[in-house]
Formats: sequence, C-alpha cells, structure tokens
Amino acid sequence: MAGGLNGPSDLDFRKDTGATNELWVVNNTDDKVVKITNPGLPSQTVTVKKDSDNANLHFMHYPTGIAMGAANAWGACGENDRSDHFMGPSLYSADFNVFGKSYGTGLGSHLDMLHATPFCMGITHVDQNRYWVFNGFYSSLDLYDFHVDHGPGNDDHSDGEIYRYASGEVKRLAGVPSHLVLDGTTLYVADTGNKRVIAMNTASGTKDTKNINIVYGDPYLNMDNLAMFREVHNATITTIVAAGTLDRPSGLAIIGGKLWVTDNKTGKIHVFEKNGTPTAIYETGLVAGSLAGIASAPDGKIYFVDTKGSKVYRLDL
Repeated sequence: MAGGLNGPSDLDFRKDTGATNELWVVNNTDDKVVKITNPGLPSQTVTVKKDSDNANLHFMHYPTGIAMGAANAWGACGENDRSDHFMGPSLYSADFNVFGKSYGTGLGSHLDMLHATPFCMGITHVDQNRYWVFNGFYSSLDLYDFHVDHGPGNDDHSDGEIYRYASGEVKRLAGVPSHLVLDGTTLYVADTGNKRVIAMNTASGTKDTKNINIVYGDPYLNMDNLAMFREVHNATITTIVAAGTLDRPSGLAIIGGKLWVTDNKTGKIHVFEKNGTPTAIYETGLVAGSLAGIASAPDGKIYFVDTKGSKVYRLDL
C-alpha cells in the first residue's frame, strides 16, 4: 500500500481528534513510524519518521504494537530488554511536529515511559493515558497508567502506576507479536506461545496491598519513584479459542461485533463470535511469518500488515 514500510508489525487508526483518515503503522525492522493519510485513495500520502537522538533504541526498539490513544497521543512497545530489563511501553505525540524532534535531553521525543515490561509483545488503549500490554518477560498482562505525561524528551515518571495481572499465565513466542484488544471490561489476548486466545475480566482480581519487590532494575525503579506498582491476583481468565485451532495467533481486533484473529504461521485470518464460536476463515495466501496486526477503519474496512512483504493490505468483504 505505501512506501516506508519495513517489517510492519502493527497498525491502528487515529481516533482522538476526528482525524479518521490517518492509518499509523510501526516497523519492527527499523523502528520507524509510517503515517498513511487517506489510505487506498488517490489522495493518499505517506509520512515516515523515526525518533531523534537514537532514542528508539530504548523507547521503541523492535516495536510489536501501536495503540492510538486519547488527547493527541499514542502508545507503543517493543520486543527488547536492553540487557538490564529496564524496558516498557512509551507514550508519544500524534503531532508529527512534536514526534521525532530532539529536545536537547538526548531522550528523543517520547512523552512518557514506564519500565517494567521487557519483551513487550503487544499493546492496546484503555482510556486517557492507560494501556494494557503483553509482558513477554514475566509472562503477564500489565496495565499502565501514565497519568499526566512529562512532556517531550523529559523523564519524570513519578505519577506512573503499573498493575500486573495473570503473572505466569501467558507465554511469549519470540518474534511473533501477541496483540490485545479491549471490549468493555473484557481483555482479549493472543496467547501466542500457548496457541490460544484468552479473555480476562479486567474488573476481577485482588490487588496486593504492597508494591511489587522487583529484583532487576531496582535502582531504576527507585529513580522512577512510581506512585504504584502492584500485582493483581486471581483475575478471571477464560480460554476463548483453545490450542489446536490456531498455530500462532497474533493480531486481534473486534470488528462488527466479532473477534478477528490473524494466524502468523498459516497466513489465515479467523473470525469468531466473542465466545469463541468460529464463523469464517479468510485465506490471504501470505507466507508464514507475514500476518500480525489487524485493524478496522472508521468506515468498517479492514486492514492488516504483511511483515514479510513489508506491505499493508485492505480486506474487502
């Protein structure tokens, strides 16, 4: 569909200011962000940017997911751990006059970052500056609240909150994004390493009364001085699509009231009722390793990435 794509892993449409003609894509290969305006139309334009100061190597390296958020912001995270596990999702501006500029701090243009999710395999927006992510290092589902961002290129994370759910219950498969999508209080998750799709009731579970005692990165977490970092136990998790139906579930989206799942191994797109009842399968003909992120446009059209072919496709039903 567009130039500038290089191993795209995920995509999302901007929703916050009525700019519904903007499709945003992240490249896993080169850490670049591709903004496609009026996708598929004769008036289509493409803008490609990368964060400044080599800040992508920390704030958005090998990105696996992008989630357009509220108030002119979006979140992303990547499959890396920077050798000291001091990694996690970052918040950015959707204004290309802000994103990608240097602000004299050496920290690029990120608006905020919290550092407790190494090998982050996917991200989805909740509301305001809250995001769910798939933690590939701790095999958990983490809820991040950035609260008020610190502005581009700064590093005050003291109002940040992190809640860790389902620790040890999901499994990363290296090199394959594990995307998530929120539907009310239900979080659907591509549990790629376990070859299944699960649903977690985000209103369930019991929060610890004390912050998590993290072994790695303690000096950094002390520097962050987080407002909250708690584990949540016994959240209700249901297997929606059991192992055996999908080989490598990766991209997820709720489209037309149904759950759409891309299979990274077979090149097929599966459609299920929200309870897991299969309703359709679409053969893309793409090779193994191609399918990852999938999203719907405000007009209902469906778009998905081809990681191997460095393309974005639209599925016309």
